[in-house]
Amino acid sequence: MNFGSHVGDFDAATVIHGKFTSCLNGSYEAFALSGGTLVVYGPGNGTTEVTGGTIVLTPDFDSVAGLNHYSVDTTGYAAGFYQVVLSAGTVDGAARAGNVIGSFTIRKTAALKPTAAGRTLNVDAVGSADADLMRILHTAISEPVVGVVGGAFEQFFNVAAPTATMDHGIQVDTVNGLSASAANAIADALLDRTSAIDGKTVRQALRIIGATTAGKISGAQTSTEIFVGLDGSTTRVTVTADSSGNRSAVVYA
Repeated sequence: MNFGSHVGDFDAATVIHGKFTSCLNGSYEAFALSGGTLVVYGPGNGTTEVTGGTIVLTPDFDSVAGLNHYSVDTTGYAAGFYQVVLSAGTVDGAARAGNVIGSFTIRKTAALKPTAAGRTLNVDAVGSADADLMRILHTAISEPVVGVVGGAFEQFFNVAAPTATMDHGIQVDTVNGLSASAANAIADALLDRTSAIDGKTVRQALRIIGATTAGKISGAQTSTEIFVGLDGSTTRVTVTADSSGNRSAVVYA
């Protein structure tokens, strides 16, 4: 008998297929198996035949004498190692009962297995896999407005937003984009939006800085200096100063 191979690791309820060759005694010459029946032992080194599921043996598969095919429906099988064994059958009159003709495992030997059977890892065409931030950070993620974290990641990494909820990833409305409240929440968290620089927002402060450093100026070295914004027309800063240039008042527009 030419023993079959280990066919792999599977989830329960999978129908497993395998093949083996029945040979003459002391020879590798294939010969038809007669009256063959199969049983499955497991899990591990158990001595009890596994019940449940269906085992089908097809001798002389594809009309090839000695080539045998089997299938095992693993519905109800627990995780572990299993062996497929001939419980009856002869080859040219010689008994073959007790020959192990194949083996398999249920959720035991594969290097990567999901927590729940049947789950898959989403890997795109370039080999990138989805990640769960809660798993990475080992803590639940909270946010003041739903979609804030997702929106920040979408903008920062320039990628399409994931579709899972915050319990298992990131959620963003990819149709309407970020709401005003979500955008403001990001600004509040990252830029202290309402009073970023001495009561001015970041945008207001940048306008003032731009006008005083790179904008047009009128009334230079007089008692009233006017600084225009980068658009060349909008007054952004009006300074009242004495003859020494000491400022006594500054008005921001």
